[in-house]
Amino acid sequence: STQSTGEPKLYYPMSITKLTQKLSGRFKAIFSTENGVSVEVRGIKTLGRKSFDITDKRCSRNQIEVNVSEENKTAKVKLIGVNPSWLVRKGLFTTVMQKEHSYRLQNGDMIYLIPNQREEDDSVSQNGNPKKKQKLNEDTNNDGRYALAFPSISTSIYQFNKDKAVEAACSVISDFLKTHKDPELKLYIVDIQDSDLLHKFRERYILKDDRFQVKVADITKLKSQGIQAWHIANSCNEMLSSKGQGINQAIHNACPELEMLSHQRYQLPVEVGIAYPVEIPPSSLLRKLEDVHTVIHILGPNMNPQMPNCLYGDYNLSLIHI
Repeated sequence: STQSTGEPKLYYPMSITKLTQKLSGRFKAIFSTENGVSVEVRGIKTLGRKSFDITDKRCSRNQIEVNVSEENKTAKVKLIGVNPSWLVRKGLFTTVMQKEHSYRLQNGDMIYLIPNQREEDDSVSQNGNPKKKQKLNEDTNNDGRYALAFPSISTSIYQFNKDKAVEAACSVISDFLKTHKDPELKLYIVDIQDSDLLHKFRERYILKDDRFQVKVADITKLKSQGIQAWHIANSCNEMLSSKGQGINQAIHNACPELEMLSHQRYQLPVEVGIAYPVEIPPSSLLRKLEDVHTVIHILGPNMNPQMPNCLYGDYNLSLIHI
């Protein structure tokens, strides 16, 4: 489940105040809560009720597992408790964590260990029976607020093998849609021409869930071409600049203020495999004309020896960054 503005009212927000590497070389994650409890994590550690002095038994003793890798300089979290936890990033996206799925963490992320009782009560009527979900009208279903359009990442200038990219993408997309049943969710892989890569997606995607679609379209003019998507992904460079070519340059041309907004929000250079969402203001032409609310920068793994941070064909290592 995603939402584009605000944060849900949930109990026990736990903020990741630091993901840092000290002078000793040890990489660690520091978590803190509103009631002043802080926990440092190196390696693998489970966190729950006792970790944060929580008395509510809806939060399990072992609610989440955090894995901080000193070798890869990454931190990941997965749900192991009975009840769901929530992950909020920059106030833009809220993810209901799925059991045994790993989520990569960034500075400033918020983890809500259990949902607010009031939100749960709202789903129950006065006689104690579950409320019927209101059927959304067609206009709401098609307005694009839960839709993401994305290009192929890293397969152009970074020379990532297209077959391997399509295989990995189809696997992730299928797992995501199997886990998230919301009929409003829409995912679009787009290319400005009916390329060989789009043909590969049509051949390899076998889930038969039409919430994922292959589209020939200009990602900066989706609404004009009949595709509603509030959120688009950008294959960015490590400095989140408008320099370069292809998708990155096209999106910056369509939204000239994007570079400034990105630099105001994030420290540079950015890391491979992490999503960097940037909210597009209502005054932007990209939002006015095409109804794009968020551009999500993603720096993909590089296989081009002429470019920085080349992995030289190590595709096993590249998957660590995804």
